[in-house]
Amino acid sequence: MMCAHPRTLHLQALEAQLCALSALMRRGGGPSPSGGGPLSLSCGNGVCHRVRNLSQIPAAEPLSLVVGTALSLGPRKFTQQDVDAFTQVTGDANPIHTDNHNYNHKAVVPGALLSSLFPATVGAHVAGAVHLSQTSKFREKVLVGDDVEAVATVSYRSGRRAKFDTTCYLLSATGDRDKPVVTGEALCLLPV
Repeated sequence: MMCAHPRTLHLQALEAQLCALSALMRRGGGPSPSGGGPLSLSCGNGVCHRVRNLSQIPAAEPLSLVVGTALSLGPRKFTQQDVDAFTQVTGDANPIHTDNHNYNHKAVVPGALLSSLFPATVGAHVAGAVHLSQTSKFREKVLVGDDVEAVATVSYRSGRRAKFDTTCYLLSATGDRDKPVVTGEALCLLPV
């Protein structure tokens, strides 16, 4: 099984993009699309790029998604503020998400918030991917402050369509994937 981690995927092109955007932001938004003077940019990998507009920033090569490719954004820990914001936006008034008088004085992270990690994971690796459907089985509760990791593994690929097996793991104290807390499948439409 191949694991495509964000730190190893086309690192040089991504560094160049981030470096260029960072430099543009430091300069107050950057040059206009029509041109302007060249802008010198140095990147963490030692390569220097000169750009006049954002269209000149080198694009990252597309990720090759084959069956068995596993995508992850790494560990994630939800805070009570994350849960409060999510429940406010969704209108979820269930006290298990806000009441700190249960489960050792910790609130339960909403399952839908955990499931939202799957489209975020695929979208972070494949810009422009559209999440068409998602099934989720909630196997264990996750408490505020628990470390989790969402993994989307390609199980089928045909043209622009890709099916992913999705699993959100509760992580052990050492950072190992301890047990699955959310499992399911996702169908995505990949960009051209």
